[in-house]
Amino acid sequence: DKSLLDAFLDDSGLSGDTVRAIMNQEGTRVRFAKYESAREQLADRMEKAAADPEDLDLQLVEIEETIRSYLRS
Repeated sequence: DKSLLDAFLDDSGLSGDTVRAIMNQEGTRVRFAKYESAREQLADRMEKAAADPEDLDLQLVEIEETIRSYLRS
């Protein structure tokens, strides 16, 4: 069985590579201590977005902004 996140990624056209690219951008490696926590937050928020795909584009922008802000703090 596919996870909800895997099904969402398949349906949305997003790839694991896209998600990894978001996580590997700008400062992520410098703030490695926050990396695992950010990954968990990203997975949680992506699962929620997958469960309610209305306004998916807006949700993805908000998720990216939230994770970037967390990594910069």
